[in-house]
Amino acid sequence: MVKKFTDDASGKDTNRPGLRKAMHWAKSGLTDVLSVYRVDRFSRNLRDTVTPPGYDKDKATEHLYVDEAEAAVVRLIFDLYTKDRLGSQSIAHELNERDYRTRKGGLWAFKRILTILENRVYVGEIHFRGVVAVDAHPGIIDPEQFEEAQRIMDERGDNHANSAAIGSDYIGSDYIATGRLPARSAAPRFWVPGPPARPRPTATTRATSA
Repeated sequence: MVKKFTDDASGKDTNRPGLRKAMHWAKSGLTDVLSVYRVDRFSRNLRDTVTPPGYDKDKATEHLYVDEAEAAVVRLIFDLYTKDRLGSQSIAHELNERDYRTRKGGLWAFKRILTILENRVYVGEIHFRGVVAVDAHPGIIDPEQFEEAQRIMDERGDNHANSAAIGSDYIGSDYIATGRLPARSAAPRFWVPGPPARPRPTATTRATSA
């Protein structure tokens, strides 16, 4: 450990002395990785952000853990896109035909498929207002498959940089409004020690989130 930063201020925003110093070090290249003991130290707004499909949130620690019933659908979406090479419209149609429904019980739409495919939360990262937390929680998608999905999206012009009207309130997707971050982003990267995935009971219905 090179340096320790203390952040005792309120988590209502990111304009705090300790956090500003840490981010300055990261942006200046003075450190490779910043370790943060809890993701919600970034901002209370991050803590209150909607939990993405495939995850649930531990109310005590605010850590994300895998919801296996929902995660199975997320994995299916990535498989249909990267292995079967279906488009987002076709994937939405396929899920609806198989009687998969969103967490709210609605039908799948292609915009939600694209949001899932771009969200780096599925490789264990959280992106929020230029801050990147790595290893923040267990990933659902293998990094190689995720990057293959990004390559296909760029090739097809499916990414949100070309679909600016599509937004998301999900954790990890704040960067979508201005386009997907490149693989070698200059954004400060944080390492957050997270808990291992918790086993979940097998769901009796096919459901995930939109």
